[in-house]
Order: sequence, then structure tokens, then C-alpha cells
Amino acid sequence: MRSQAFTHSMTLAVAALSLLSTHAATQQKSTAPADMVKAAAAKPTPHTPNGHPDLNGIWLLPGIVSNAFGYGGPPGEVSKDGKEHTVYFDGRGFVGQSPTPNFPSYNKPELDAKRKQLDASANHSDPARYSCQETGVPRSGAPDKIVQTPTEVVFLYQQTFESSPPGSIFRVIPTDGRPHRTDVDPSALGDSVGHWEGDTLVVDVTRIDESTWFCMKGCFHSDAIHVIERLTRKGDTLTYQATVEDTKLLANPWNTYPVTRILAGPDASLPPDVPCIDSDKPYLDDSSRVAPL
Repeated sequence: MRSQAFTHSMTLAVAALSLLSTHAATQQKSTAPADMVKAAAAKPTPHTPNGHPDLNGIWLLPGIVSNAFGYGGPPGEVSKDGKEHTVYFDGRGFVGQSPTPNFPSYNKPELDAKRKQLDASANHSDPARYSCQETGVPRSGAPDKIVQTPTEVVFLYQQTFESSPPGSIFRVIPTDGRPHRTDVDPSALGDSVGHWEGDTLVVDVTRIDESTWFCMKGCFHSDAIHVIERLTRKGDTLTYQATVEDTKLLANPWNTYPVTRILAGPDASLPPDVPCIDSDKPYLDDSSRVAPL
């Protein structure tokens, strides 16, 4: 039964990846992702009656503009020196030249060594990709869909492949000025409150438990983790970036690379989940890990 379940899940994942690659390639033949972002950003930025940017809608990576999989983006690009310089923020991609590796700095050498070891053995140590646990904040990255009201925003995340959430998840974030709750237990998603700084929605996240990594490269943290997320709409683009603080473990705050998405068309919808099957974990090994990062 386990073997059949594993084969079934892998078949679905391969089929989904094939569909994504075909769709994205078709879209990118006509318009490069960077050009799509430029054109979308040049449009007027709509605002709600209370004056804030309207974040409502499904936000997809450039090159995926309909209701295909909200995942991927252009493949990793190679720099002029011939070396691969790609670190995906949880597989959600970048536009144009991929940035150089972006790792946090821990306050002790043995903690940096621990992160590297966790990354090297991710098939067995990653709490999300192979164990069906939530990826948490900020590893889940930018939301796939946002529902905005005058007093709150709702972030919806669609599970797709191995490095995204193991199932569809959501966050309800008040923006009415209330403080953090004090009567909730820590969780993978923590406790979030939001406020506006000009045209940027700022989300302050506390009470994140220690079950998650804050990036997919073994970035473990303590219970002192504090995350600030920033979402800025310009035209029909949405740029997401997060800052991670951990006074117990990190030498300094760590910033994710900014990721820009574009507003999906009117036919857009979130795809169905790909099953996460925890029982497959014992059958995975690290023999295929050849990535240099």
C-alpha cells in the first residue's frame, strides 16, 4: 500500500510539473517574465474606499497568468562566470538573473554548522517537505490569493509541490489596530497583526513555534523568532519581502529576497492539492542531492 501511495503521489507531482512547465513555456514565448512585470507595474494602482491599495485577487508568478499552477517561474539562470546562482525562496522563483545564495548568519559557528547539516540531510530533517507539516512563516512566502476588507486581510496559500505548504492553508490578519493576542499557543503560522505604512501592508508575526524552518535550506530557529512581512502593490504587481529576527540564535536580522507576482486574469482559480503522504518518508534518501548550495 505504501508503494502504491508513493507511486500515485509521484505520478501526480510529475504530471503537475509537466503541465506547469508546458504552460509557463507557452506564456514565456510571447512575453518574458521581466517584461510582464514591467507592463503590469505600469498600470494604475487601484485603491479601496479607505485609501489603501486593493490587494484583492490571485497573485501568480510572471509567466503563469491564468489558472494553471501558481508555482515555479523561470528556471534558474546561469551567471556570466558560468556558475549557477539560484536560491529559490521555497521554490517560488525570481524574475531575471537569480540572486546569489542568501543564508542567515547564526551567532555561533556550531549553529551555522547545524544549518548546513540540516540542509544536507533535508530528505530526513525537513519538517515540511517530507513530513506533511506546515511550512510556517515566512517560508510559505507570498500568499496565492488575498481577500481584503476594511478591518482585515485573509491570505490563502495553495499547496503545489514539495517545498510549498503540505495542504491549502490560510491566515486571517486583523488590520484594525488591535495588538497581538496573548491567549494563544505558539503555532507554525504564529499570531499576525497588520498595519499600513503608505502603500505597503506590514504584517507583524510573533508566537511562531520551533517546528518550522524559516527558509528551505535548513534555517532552524528558536521560540524568539519575530517576522515582519511587507507586501506592496504597484499597478498589477505585488512584491513580498520578509525580515526574520531571532535574538537567541541569529547574529543579525535576515531578509528574504523580494519576490514579485502579477495579478491573475479573471479566469484564475487555485488548483487542487497534490497529496502529501508522510508514510513515504522512510523510502527517501539523500543520494540524489547534487545541488551546490
